[in-house]
Amino acid sequence: MFCLFSGRSYRDIGLSGKAEVNLGETKVPDSRVDELSRIFEPKKTVFATMEFADVPVELDTGGAFAAATVNYIRTMDAIVVVIRAFENPSVPHPKVTIDPVRDLESALDEAILTDLIQVEKKLERLTKEGRLKSREGQIFLMLKEGLEASTPIRDMKIDASMMKELTGYRFLTEKPWMVIVNGDPGDDMPAGMADMLSTHRLTGLALSAQFELELIDLDTEAQAEFLADMGLTAGGRERFIHTAYAHLDLISFLTYGKDECRAWSIPRNSTAVDAAGKIHSDLARGFIRAEVIGYDDFIAWGGDIPAIRKAGKLRMEGKTYIVQDGDLLTILFNI
Repeated sequence: MFCLFSGRSYRDIGLSGKAEVNLGETKVPDSRVDELSRIFEPKKTVFATMEFADVPVELDTGGAFAAATVNYIRTMDAIVVVIRAFENPSVPHPKVTIDPVRDLESALDEAILTDLIQVEKKLERLTKEGRLKSREGQIFLMLKEGLEASTPIRDMKIDASMMKELTGYRFLTEKPWMVIVNGDPGDDMPAGMADMLSTHRLTGLALSAQFELELIDLDTEAQAEFLADMGLTAGGRERFIHTAYAHLDLISFLTYGKDECRAWSIPRNSTAVDAAGKIHSDLARGFIRAEVIGYDDFIAWGGDIPAIRKAGKLRMEGKTYIVQDGDLLTILFNI
């Protein structure tokens, strides 16, 4: 799930006495699923989905994120920061002047400070317990030094075994961050933003909420013309979803048939048995092999499975096969 530092969704739950979190789910647009549905005319078509939580940002008196905000964000897989880059006197900005680079720097600083406070509290406990010289103590001393130098944890040189020991702490600067710059229609990234994104190894996307509101009221044909006039092939919503999906390093494999055509989300480099387990635990437990067809091969042969098989484009793969984005899978199993 993504934590979104702005926006609106359809359902509210309480975060604290003053703040609310808006939860929303959206499908991941996928033309491959549309094409499979056209070919098979299934009873049901299912797209991969993503969940977003719009979290109101509250700061404590020290400038770090408030506890209620932090506790919720820590449950997220990644963080999206929405930065304002448009001028509009009727929509006041908390800092009066519009400066996207400054606002992103502030968000990063607040996250670093929040993590530093957590690290310092842990070091205090380790000191009291006489374990400061332990491996755990040395890791947290390393984190403290890096955070005090304004280095996010994801940018520190920490080996995989150390990172594994930090999994339960869910540090904010350890998570993937994505930056959405909300500007005027047609605007590119503001000056200095691209350099900052590169420096911090962040994914960024320039969008216009105003443009998207105008676009959503048009029919499909008018939307295509409107986008073409702006030199775009897809609306901001679709580009955002695809960028966010890739940012989590997810891919989709496909299942197909008269009953259902469906996209399934799995992490990149997942195995065939991982994919089987995504469909149902019984398929992973009784896995025998997977029949695999590449999507492009499937389309090239017109979806004709016997012809695809005869052409040698249907492969039999074992448990350790690394599933590729767009693979069409049929899992053979026995329990």
